[in-house]
Amino acid sequence: MIPAAQRLIEHMTTARKMNWTIIDAYTTLITKYGGHEEARALLDLLMSLPGTNIDQMLLRPIREHGDLEMARELYRWSVDENGLREKAPYEALHALGYMGLEECSADLVKLLRADHWHITKNACLGLLHLNCSAYRDEIEALLNESFGKGLFIEFLPALASQVADRSIVPRLAEWGNTSASTDCNAGLILGMALFGSEERETIRQILRNPDWDAHDGGTGTRYWAYAAMQHVGILFAELIEDVKTLSEQPISKRELEHRLDVLHAMLECKLNGYEKPIRFMTINPESIAAIYSDLFEWTGADTDDSLIGLISQQLPEEEDLLEKYYHLRDKMELAMRYEAEMEHFRAKKGARDDKNRSIE
Repeated sequence: MIPAAQRLIEHMTTARKMNWTIIDAYTTLITKYGGHEEARALLDLLMSLPGTNIDQMLLRPIREHGDLEMARELYRWSVDENGLREKAPYEALHALGYMGLEECSADLVKLLRADHWHITKNACLGLLHLNCSAYRDEIEALLNESFGKGLFIEFLPALASQVADRSIVPRLAEWGNTSASTDCNAGLILGMALFGSEERETIRQILRNPDWDAHDGGTGTRYWAYAAMQHVGILFAELIEDVKTLSEQPISKRELEHRLDVLHAMLECKLNGYEKPIRFMTINPESIAAIYSDLFEWTGADTDDSLIGLISQQLPEEEDLLEKYYHLRDKMELAMRYEAEMEHFRAKKGARDDKNRSIE
């Protein structure tokens, strides 16, 4: 078992007060570098806990490295004939689908009508990973009931690709443009993105449109807008170019500020160690160093044409926005040091492995 898993188990079984940041750091490491053994140990730990607001974090490495046998154990522990057991975290529903447990599909479909946001969200996310053909009519009917409403089962539109073809995308976009509350549009963004790279321009227009509030962390839209951006293949280089191009045109300050806010929010997601909420989603390959160069380096010695220079010149009154980009620059510089260090260790490990193979 890797050291991070050992330390996490020790912390969660002995600490008087569990620290969210420590647990987040360990579960992120285990998700990246752990395996079956770590998932097994964390599932045992999860099922032994009394039920807290922090135990759901264990499900990230469990769902990533667990197998069907573990999924069945989690299913028996977390779901009964009445739905999700009281002790079980909502995210167990997501994990069951993520791990490919087809036999839980009927329960997840049933829970789509639950009067609880966390339950319906995680049931939808779980179903994205499963074969929903037997429930197509039921899901489609529920989706049709919701079309045009301001408030609805937020993540239900994410299931659109399970029951329809790409011709539904304009309807989803119109829904978001005209009537869906910005408190309830994350599933619309995710649903359109799941039709793949053909919807790059659709998602790009949503990121540009202030009415979608794609940068809003309070509603959760930011997280899913970032997931959508990743999956359809939009690069940070494109978002940066969008800002620079717009700044050269006669546009409203609100529009420019919005694009800067969205760019900042998407970069925060990248720096925060974004996980894969959907197993089959793609991840942006751009390095922090390349993005940093596009954002902050000057193209000449005398003129600051970086984004910080752009904000200073075009939005001098927006001191908070300028301060956010200064903080972002500092965080990216720390991240670049980490990237360089990890490259060093990977190269060192690769050389050691090559040497061992040659000896064998």
